[in-house]
Amino acid sequence: MFVMMADFELLDGAEEGFLQWFAESNEALAGAEGLVSRRLMRSPAGGFRVVVEHKTRQTLEAMIQSPAHERVHPAGRSFMRADPVRRLYEVVAP
Repeated sequence: MFVMMADFELLDGAEEGFLQWFAESNEALAGAEGLVSRRLMRSPAGGFRVVVEHKTRQTLEAMIQSPAHERVHPAGRSFMRADPVRRLYEVVAP
């Protein structure tokens, strides 16, 4: 299992639109090979984190480079203060 986490902050007043975009982007990416889950979390301090689980690093990278991702990603970025900070992890224990 391979996990990508991305931390970011939204522009003021952008949360409602971002949440709608996130739901739509989940639908657009749902058929990606190897995708296990894609979830959004909010911290008590107000920041957000996306957690994307994939079967392998290769399937994650393929999804990120897919036409579907290229269509949906720019709209999501438009709600953010800055580019998300991404971190990659390999699951090594349950």
